[in-house]
Amino acid sequence: MRKGIYLLIGCAFLVLSFFVSACAHKHESDGTWSSDEEYHFHVCSSCGETMDKEAHVWDEGLELSKPTEYKDGLSLFTCTVCGYEKEMVVPKLEHVHSLLNEYESDIEHHWKTCQRCFEEVGKEKHTWDEGLKKIEDDITSITYTCTVCGHQKTEIEGLDVKDNVLDYASNVVTSDTIDILPSMIGDKTYQWESSNDKLYHIDGLKGSAVMRYQTHKSQTITITVTEYDNGASHTYSKEIKIAPVTFREMTNPKAVYFSVGSQSNYRNYSERYKTEGTLFSQKFKDNMDMIYYAFATPYADGSVGLSDTVLPEVMELKNSGIRVLMVIGGVSSDNLKALTVLSNQDDTRAKLVNSILALVEKYNFDGVDMDWEYPGTSGLDGYTTEIDKVNLNKLMRDLREGLDNMQEEGGSPYILSAAIPATSWGSARYQFKKTSKIGGLNDYCDYVNMMSYDSNSESFCTHLAPVYPSAQSYDFKFGVVYGTKTFTSAGLDMNKIILGAACYGKAYKVSGTISGTYPALNNSGSLTKIDGIDGSFASGTVYYSAIVKLQSQGGWKQYIEMNNGNMVGAYLFNESKKIYITYDSYETVKAKCDYAKANGMGVMAWAYGEDSTDVIVNTICDNL
Repeated sequence: MRKGIYLLIGCAFLVLSFFVSACAHKHESDGTWSSDEEYHFHVCSSCGETMDKEAHVWDEGLELSKPTEYKDGLSLFTCTVCGYEKEMVVPKLEHVHSLLNEYESDIEHHWKTCQRCFEEVGKEKHTWDEGLKKIEDDITSITYTCTVCGHQKTEIEGLDVKDNVLDYASNVVTSDTIDILPSMIGDKTYQWESSNDKLYHIDGLKGSAVMRYQTHKSQTITITVTEYDNGASHTYSKEIKIAPVTFREMTNPKAVYFSVGSQSNYRNYSERYKTEGTLFSQKFKDNMDMIYYAFATPYADGSVGLSDTVLPEVMELKNSGIRVLMVIGGVSSDNLKALTVLSNQDDTRAKLVNSILALVEKYNFDGVDMDWEYPGTSGLDGYTTEIDKVNLNKLMRDLREGLDNMQEEGGSPYILSAAIPATSWGSARYQFKKTSKIGGLNDYCDYVNMMSYDSNSESFCTHLAPVYPSAQSYDFKFGVVYGTKTFTSAGLDMNKIILGAACYGKAYKVSGTISGTYPALNNSGSLTKIDGIDGSFASGTVYYSAIVKLQSQGGWKQYIEMNNGNMVGAYLFNESKKIYITYDSYETVKAKCDYAKANGMGVMAWAYGEDSTDVIVNTICDNL
């Protein structure tokens, strides 16, 4: 019994000794900080127990990316106690709207837009004023303006109320149609749209066809109107037909050739162009009937090329009711040979015709002018004048047929014309009357542009573009009167003739004794360039712009020859320089217009870019 008690006491003593020994342990570390994402602490090197545990103390941080209004930033923070590093997101900045100054609006509301986040801010309904009444083109309208943003809507007085709002847009729109498309009827407002705004343009309350983009065939577009009524909206659509283009009728056609090669002269020297920045004046747009875009180039393989660099500016003339025709060049040797060979066989002629018609359709021309100068002069073996003149008429026949097939009813027809010189050796190379083999040019052409210029002699000082024959010079007696009699005697209807005026002259160095009422006229001379004058060339050609400049320098005197009271022609003469310039003046062009009016003909000019003063085209516009 006593022995067991002693054993129990001994065991207790041992346990107590162990406990006392354990309680006596002291934690120690090597001083190195340990850490996790939240805390730093020391670790006892003897027992591994965590000691001195505290939350990290972060510094101000190193910016890795800046926070903006649209995205968070990122900074690297370091604990100032233990050196632990941690990347932390810096919240994005609070957005403050920066509003544009101007209001934006739709048909019912206005608002301002934040230029930073593009949010629409402060969107409210319009506040309308009492309205402003206006009468224009027999239409009385009242325009209401929002007093906050300036947005406008217009009500038309006396407007017939239609059951279907789409009925305000015509089902068939011609070149003369003007649709009144209301923007409000009662408490309802409307917004109109065209599927092809180039072809059918909506400008305010008016919808109309744009002649620039009308073709000689009908086209279909879609008109859409959105109706707004007390916050609700409904959209309606329908297809409408744009009819073939229609131009004003031409009694005494006024026309001009536009040479791509000389248009830079106009831009460089036209004071009106420099001031207004427009290639054609308002008088030109209001009065001219046709413009011929020169030149398209026929190639030996039957294809046809066209420089279209300035064509868009010319095509805009269609919006003023002016027809734009493409000129097929046949003056250069290569062009002449291509026309000669291609027109001789049915298959090659068909290829040429198809190439021409493709360009007409591609660029929306209103016709074709054939400038084949001259049948029988290509120099190719076997191609005589008789063969060429028949082949030319075959070409014109096929072009006539092709253009007519491209034309739909209801529009103005395509124009087909030819340029023919008013000289005996020139006009004799063309066949105007129908024969057993082929129809004549009178059958296929709407007009013949009579080149009643280049009538001068190269070795004598004669007239370039006379009206009546001269009684003072031994010239060829060509010109307007001669050409008219020759063309009509050969079978051309007089009302198909368009007389030619020149926007250029010819300069001669005069030789021999100079005397008489018309000094230098009929003297021998040689074509010459006038030194120091832009627009003067070695061929003797001198642009009308250059002629005007010469006149302003002094030393030049104008002479106008009359024959029994009839206009012959005009010229300038500089006695000290012995230089003679024959040209079309205001007086001679007016005389051509008078002759054309009296005989039911037209007048055209070659070429627009050569007269930067507009004298020639303005004279035609004012007197025909």
